[in-house]
Amino acid sequence: MPLSNLGRFIAAVERVTPQAVQQAARRSFDPDGASIVVVGDSKRFADELRMAHPRVESIPVSDALR
Repeated sequence: MPLSNLGRFIAAVERVTPQAVQQAARRSFDPDGASIVVVGDSKRFADELRMAHPRVESIPVSDALR
């Protein structure tokens, strides 16, 4: 993008509403095919996460680094 267009681009981005972002996400993303990665001490959140999302898979950091 030419530098001269930067001001117009920023203005266009600032005009995007949260509703427009949500509509685009609904059209573009299939939640059934989504993966969410949570990093941290699983003892602090795993039980609550499993209640909301029963198919949670826990991967130890040592396995993830292979």
